Amino acid sequence: MVGVAAGRDAEVAVSYAAREAAARGTSLELVHVLRPGTPRPAGTLEEAEVGVLHRARQVAAAEAPLVPVTSTLLGGPPAESLVAHAESAGLLVVGASATAPTDRWRPESLSTVVAAGAGCPVAVVPPDAGHTVIRRVVVGLRWPPHEDEALLEEGFAAAERWHCDLEVVHAGRAQGSRRDPPTPRGHDPGWVPGLTALVEEHLVVPRRRHPEVHVRVDVVRSSPAEALMDSVGPGTVLMVSRTSDGTPGPALGPTSRGVLHLARCAVELVPVRRMHGPR
Repeated sequence: MVGVAAGRDAEVAVSYAAREAAARGTSLELVHVLRPGTPRPAGTLEEAEVGVLHRARQVAAAEAPLVPVTSTLLGGPPAESLVAHAESAGLLVVGASATAPTDRWRPESLSTVVAAGAGCPVAVVPPDAGHTVIRRVVVGLRWPPHEDEALLEEGFAAAERWHCDLEVVHAGRAQGSRRDPPTPRGHDPGWVPGLTALVEEHLVVPRRRHPEVHVRVDVVRSSPAEALMDSVGPGTVLMVSRTSDGTPGPALGPTSRGVLHLARCAVELVPVRRMHGPR
């Protein structure tokens, strides 16, 4: 499912969603939301499609002509309407620039509200990323990673769909005294090997499920958002768990907000399937 609005940003999201649907072997639903107070077009949905939905159909057909496409016209607050309608979707795609790029991480932006509230994975696609060939999938793994099973499965499955490599990145700080001098950001040969081995343990099962996927593990001393930004580039899909910052209601944690603010590639946020109670 993809949220459709006017402008090139929406076309980039539609293009990305069409390629995802083709790779997954699924249908694609184009959803346009009329804001409260906007008159609903008269006539059938097909007649109403002379605007943004019609253009979105053209973009989807050009990108993935064999994908079945349906159109839906909703009314209400755009972000909340998309979240409610995406309950049964395998993936919800939105453009990153529904607001100004520097504001896309703010709590009230469409991409932030959708990413925080949707029950399915959400892909936020910035300008110029919709037509880029996917060459690598990067997964940001937290620690401890016992709640990232869904994220890892999504990452392995995406790398398999796109026939590309998978990089699993974990960033953290080594334990030390407050009196220790600041250590430079980057690889730490005295700390990385043991933590890398622990990360590898969590990859045993998904490696068995997806034996064709080539995986690289990268453990660095850094902040998570900085490490992930160092790992991405053109043709990358970045995947992170959708975490809460502890405020009431749906919200995004600092890493999720950081990558949405900084990334110039598609970012997919995967809801955590909590198995051990809230943290």
